[in-house]
Amino acid sequence: MHKHLQDYVLKKYYVDTLPRLRLGCIVSWSGQEGSGMVKFADWGKKCPNMKFMSCISIIKFRSSGRYINLCRISPLDVLVKEIVPSSVPKYHLYGLDRRHIICLAPKKLIRGVYHSQEWERFVGFICTAFDQEELEAQLYQDAIEFSTRPASSQGASSGLPTKAESMYTNTSSPSIKLKRTFVQATPADPFVLACEDTIPVYDCRAVAVNFNTDLDRLNTYP
Repeated sequence: MHKHLQDYVLKKYYVDTLPRLRLGCIVSWSGQEGSGMVKFADWGKKCPNMKFMSCISIIKFRSSGRYINLCRISPLDVLVKEIVPSSVPKYHLYGLDRRHIICLAPKKLIRGVYHSQEWERFVGFICTAFDQEELEAQLYQDAIEFSTRPASSQGASSGLPTKAESMYTNTSSPSIKLKRTFVQATPADPFVLACEDTIPVYDCRAVAVNFNTDLDRLNTYP
């Protein structure tokens, strides 16, 4: 799928090892283009002391218990459940054991840009699992936002990359569509974490990480 998006370091990890997904599309609420996705190969220049094999292990991770990587697993490994009552159609993903699953990807807020092709696989999985060609999300200039419920509305600078930053592909992803009209936000989802919930952040740049064994002991990381 779109081989021009593949990072040359990760290229060999896409050969006949991943489930096939149809191309999906995330519709941004904004009409502004971003800087493209992250080039994995440039992490060596950005963080020269980061453990390379740990990075590869994280990229290749598929699942461990309730933890899953939507860029790598198959839609056949999850269940989709409609949440009712709801004023708009609303669906949640569950594991085959019917327990909530914990998705790994990046008010308390994480805004991040995916690696090239990992993004397209993530979107392909989501759209395939929910049987939709397009889905809307908090996407702005190629950065997707994951957040808790807000405590209040407060302005903040975007902190988004510029076109000049070399780690980004500076190309448009086929899995992103820009939108020119404003859409009113839906009411808060009770399944979403509250603003006062504790959400730890770990610095693993200098730590050997194995997601297949370490996810249940992340509190031992720095």
